[in-house]
Amino acid sequence: MRKPLTARQQEIYGFIVEEIRQRGIPPTIREIGDRFGMRSSNGAREALNALARKGYIRRHDRLSRGIELVDPIEFSERISTGRQIPLIKHLQAGVPQIAQAAISRYIVVDSSFLPSNGTLFAIVVPDNALQASGFWAGDIAIAATTPPYADGDVVVVLMGSRLLVRRYHMVDSVAALETDRAGDKALLLGVARPEIHLIGQVYCLLRNLEAGGV
Repeated sequence: MRKPLTARQQEIYGFIVEEIRQRGIPPTIREIGDRFGMRSSNGAREALNALARKGYIRRHDRLSRGIELVDPIEFSERISTGRQIPLIKHLQAGVPQIAQAAISRYIVVDSSFLPSNGTLFAIVVPDNALQASGFWAGDIAIAATTPPYADGDVVVVLMGSRLLVRRYHMVDSVAALETDRAGDKALLLGVARPEIHLIGQVYCLLRNLEAGGV
């Protein structure tokens, strides 16, 4: 059972809920500090830590708006919350870990479209290898690091220093990557291609129709 909030904590929590309701994103530490007349950012951080300890929010320290409501349906009157997803432009060859330096910017996505497990990230689809499956170059694919992968999953892979979107497939008990293009050979994984690393499974796709998408 959650511990009750103090009057001050309830005010700050209410402000967070209202910001998510009105703007679709949580406030920054600075915005909380300005709203409640805090002289330093430490006051806002301590208040957020208290809300997290009591089970009302989750904190993501590496994000500028890294506040997530534990129960958004109950406490924000069924208004969807937006989650910040890091957009990855590149990774170091052979290093599949997503470092802060690899993040170009953040995009906000309605959390109802996203999985609850795994570390979320996004990439720009680099080619039309899965065009028949609806993935066009320039789309933004949102993925989560949620192995193991199942046959048929669309995955993000690191091949050398390139980030690609491919379909995961099992061929005679050997994992492989496929495209939708006739004539393309499946890329076998494992010892045959040690430079290829699976990064995550694609769950959501964003498309800018004004940019020429269908």
